[in-house]
Amino acid sequence: MGQEHNRAVLWTLGGDSYAVQDLEVPPGYSNSKALDVSNTGAVVIRSDNPSSTLFRWTPDGGTQSIASPVAEMGAISADGEIVVGGVGGNSPYAFRWTSSGGLEDLNTFLPPSIPPSVLSEASGMSPDGRFIVGNGYNGQTMRPESFVMDYTTKAVRWLGIPAGENVTFFLTSAQDVSSDGTIVVGFAVDNSWSVARAVWWRQDTGPEDLNQRFASLLGDGSVLREARAISPDGRYIVGVGYNASRSQIEAFVLDTRAGTELSIAGMISSAGAAETDVK
Repeated sequence: MGQEHNRAVLWTLGGDSYAVQDLEVPPGYSNSKALDVSNTGAVVIRSDNPSSTLFRWTPDGGTQSIASPVAEMGAISADGEIVVGGVGGNSPYAFRWTSSGGLEDLNTFLPPSIPPSVLSEASGMSPDGRFIVGNGYNGQTMRPESFVMDYTTKAVRWLGIPAGENVTFFLTSAQDVSSDGTIVVGFAVDNSWSVARAVWWRQDTGPEDLNQRFASLLGDGSVLREARAISPDGRYIVGVGYNASRSQIEAFVLDTRAGTELSIAGMISSAGAAETDVK
């Protein structure tokens, strides 16, 4: 799934080639962008103009509106039945949506605190939808932080901010989580948004800059900027980084268990690269 000419598209592998399907633009909107795809082929689509709106597209049912206005991120479960994201506007909140239960504000499950904590956006979840990750404001530390929620128990864990090497990180953005909820991946940025580093949060060790953890793989000056997704078993991490050997932004695949393998997947187009101009 992705975007071509301001329209959401879905690539489906058939034999040795991919078939490209135009998911079209929802009526009344000027564009569409695919954010995530399920195992069943259901897709989360975001459209803008006249307003930012999140949709679920299914092969059989077409396009269904979920929420508006919305934040930038959205994700769908493996079975295509659960969607998470963030409602925008003056009072943003992270949500979980199902066709049977509708839209649910995840802040409902937060314990009271002074100052109050806020879950402002859900950006990813485990394949079965149990673990939800996103970003918000931690009232106890009084700073923006990423979170992971166990929807079964409704427990929310704030993930903290990693210690940087020659940089002080200001906030983080969680992007994805492993099936068992023990590993979350994303990125951290400094106060000026001029430096970004890929990070992971492990349940037993806390937040960590992947560039420090796997420094032996980056001896040529390459930088892992953003971790975008993690395999269900927590072994492989994919994202966007700077390949010093070619002096360009590229996708990467990191095998965290081998500890000696960092694959470069190729040049990322402007549509797939980081939205911010970070180093």
